[in-house]
This record gives sequence, structure tokens and C-alpha cells, in this order.
Amino acid sequence: MKCKDLHDQMVAAGVEPNAQIFCTLMLGYANAGETALMEEWFGKMQAAGIMANQVTYNILLKGHAKKGDTSRCQYWYDQMMEAGIQPTLKTFNNLLDGYATAGDTALMEDWFGRLPAKGDGADQLVSYNILLKGFAKQGNIDRCQHWYDRMLEAGVRPDATTYNTLLDGCATAGNAAMMEEWFSRMQDAKVKVDAVTYGTLMKDCAKKGDTSRCEHWYDQMLEAGVRPEVQNFNILLDGCTTAGDTALTEEWFGRMQASGVAPNEVAYTTLLKGHARTGNTARCQHWYDQMLTAGVQPNVHTFSTLLD
Repeated sequence: MKCKDLHDQMVAAGVEPNAQIFCTLMLGYANAGETALMEEWFGKMQAAGIMANQVTYNILLKGHAKKGDTSRCQYWYDQMMEAGIQPTLKTFNNLLDGYATAGDTALMEDWFGRLPAKGDGADQLVSYNILLKGFAKQGNIDRCQHWYDRMLEAGVRPDATTYNTLLDGCATAGNAAMMEEWFSRMQDAKVKVDAVTYGTLMKDCAKKGDTSRCEHWYDQMLEAGVRPEVQNFNILLDGCTTAGDTALTEEWFGRMQASGVAPNEVAYTTLLKGHARTGNTARCQHWYDQMLTAGVQPNVHTFSTLLD
């Protein structure tokens, strides 16, 4: 890891790392999901006689929250309290995110009730968006509506993440009508739509193999001046594959390339999946070769698709 190399060079040069250096290293491992190494560097920080602060503990919580490891989140929160360090709204947001990721919405709501009364407006927005994410993952659109209403009552203004999360909840629930209603409310609120917004709208159609509706949202995206990203095309490809239309899958793959978006391993694997389902081994071989020629590395899903 480059951060570690820099640390080693500093030590070799006789420069003692400070709290900021240790926190940067810990954050790097937290973002990479390497929580064991994150905690190891926390131990080195303590061994160096550097006191931990709010930032340090928030990084520890963030790392475990990303993985939904609520037991370690609770452990480090307790350690923070024992050290006499006052938790911030960011601290609680990390805890909320851990429970949302773990799918434990009951404890997520319990921790929301412990949030400090005062906090930065941006952090309050994050708190509500995490609550919505937790219920959206379960397709619980009634509870999403509840927290959206509480959000407005608290004077917190929804942003694109708020509405995209609500759309995702409707997509998970398979409620296309409600999803389109939330999209209209997003537009009425003058919140800027983005590639994630349209990707979510297309995702619901793709799950059902409704390729005409997928194309409708793709056209709407272009009309809105939103540039499609690789994830948008991957969703379109998946919709065609679900519909069993390999010719249309290849057509969209060509449009993806023509638009200047480089296909990734997901795009190629989706192409392979479509042909594998029809037993067309020649086209599977063709697209596998094209994948290698493009310098795209096959992953475990690619090989599983070919073996199936």
C-alpha cells in the first residue's frame, strides 16, 4: 500500500509520524475493507504514544460499518466512551450505517433515537439518508415514507441521494408505479437527477426483462443531458439478457462502445451469460476472446457463467 510505503520512508528518514499520518493510514485500510490492518495501525498509533481522538474512533467505526460488523462498531463506540471522548453526529452516522448495512433496522432506529439534538445540517441529512437506505434495501417503502416525512418535519432538505435511495427501495419492492411517483416528486422538488437516478429506474425494468421500458428511461436520460455511465449500460445489457434477447444485448453493447464508455468485466460477463443460456458456445468463445483482447480481466463470475 502506498501510504504504508510513505510511512516506512518517513521512519527510515528519522521523521516521526503524527496523528494525521496514522489516521490517513487507518482511513486507507478502512476504505479498502481491511479492518484487521486498520486496527493494527491503531495499535501502532497507541504504541507510539499518540492519543486517539474523535477522528480516530470515527475511522474505526467507519471501517467496520462498511462491512456491517455491528459488534465491532459497538466495541469501538464503547472504547471511545471509556476514553472520555465525546461522540459526534458523524460517530452516530457510522453506527447507523453499520446497522443499515447489516439489515438490522430495529437497532438502526434505536441508535437514531440517541442522536445529539444539535448537529451540522449536512450530517443530519446523512443520518436520514442512512435510515432510508436501511429500509430501501429491504424494499420497505412504507417505512421509507415514514422517515421521509420525519425528515421534512425536521426541516432537513432532501437531496439526490435521498430520492435515489427512495427509488431504489421501490425497485427492490418491485413497485414501478410508486418508483415513478417518487421520480416525479424529485423533479418537482428541483433536485438534479443523475446517472444513478436513471440507473435505478432502468434497474426495475431490467429485472422484469422489459427492454422497451429500459430504452424509454435511457432516452429520457439523454434528453435530460445526463451522460450514461458504465453502470447504466450494464443494467440495459442485463435487461436484454433477462428477456433472452441476445441480439439486442449485442446491439446495446455496440452502442455502449460507440458512446465512448469502456465495457468492464460486468458487461462482458452479461454478454456471455446471455449466450450461455442459449447454449451458443461459439458466441461465448467470441466474446471471451474479445474480453481478453480489450484487456479486461475475467473474474470468478465470468468463469462461473461459462461453466454453467
